[in-house]
Amino acid sequence: MWHLEHNSLLRKLVGWEIGLIGAWAAYKGLDGMNIFAGLLLGFWFTYNIQHVLVHLGAHFLCTTGGNQWLVVLMYTLFSGGFLYMFNGEAHKKLLALICPLIGGILVASATAY
Repeated sequence: MWHLEHNSLLRKLVGWEIGLIGAWAAYKGLDGMNIFAGLLLGFWFTYNIQHVLVHLGAHFLCTTGGNQWLVVLMYTLFSGGFLYMFNGEAHKKLLALICPLIGGILVASATAY
């Protein structure tokens, strides 16, 4: 996807980063699923924000021709923020905001059907 060489420093850094997060989540056991959920939500959020910013003109965040280190830093920061929220009790506040929204969408969809 990024046409990185096999011995690229960026590729090794991302591999170590994901490996450490996976090992930490496995160590946490069942609470590690919250870590994976937060990380997945953080990746999804960052992916969408990245594409919006690229379409608005921030072409330095493009994965094909932009600054790859900056893209990795952005994914690390946003996903790390979501990881932090889902590690403790902060995810309950986030879920308290998201769940009624999803429920409202489902009720509206069922009513319209």
